[in-house]
Amino acid sequence: LFQKHGLIEAFSMSPDVVRNYWNFVESKCPKDTAFNGAAHAKDCMLCMDHIVSACADKVKFSKEDLLAAFISAGILDLEIDGNDSSYVKASGCMISMLYSDVYSINQHNLTCAAEIFYNDATNLLATLTPDQSKDVIESVREALFIK
Repeated sequence: LFQKHGLIEAFSMSPDVVRNYWNFVESKCPKDTAFNGAAHAKDCMLCMDHIVSACADKVKFSKEDLLAAFISAGILDLEIDGNDSSYVKASGCMISMLYSDVYSINQHNLTCAAEIFYNDATNLLATLTPDQSKDVIESVREALFIK
């Protein structure tokens, strides 16, 4: 999808970094559940592709918007098995349990993405300008309903 929408070329991304990013995202998906797993992430990505493609005649998406859309779709429900809030406990941060009750799942997804971006091998934002990175991260936040 990154190739299809010209994101790799637009941001001069290394195909290895893109592959490493999505492999890492897949590794964060629950494996012992019938939902919220890697297939769920793939389905969310394909739905986003369908939405973006269907709107292409009417809406001119910037490359930053497209990148944010696919990141948001792919990180939805990382590490969340859908049974309880064990993902909050797994983060090892009790403060998240105390203060992030309104959007805790979505905040957790954004935190997982930020952790992935700190690794040079998986940082999709490494080749973006600071303004582009800020725009993408803010769009991901908005897509995850975090204001």
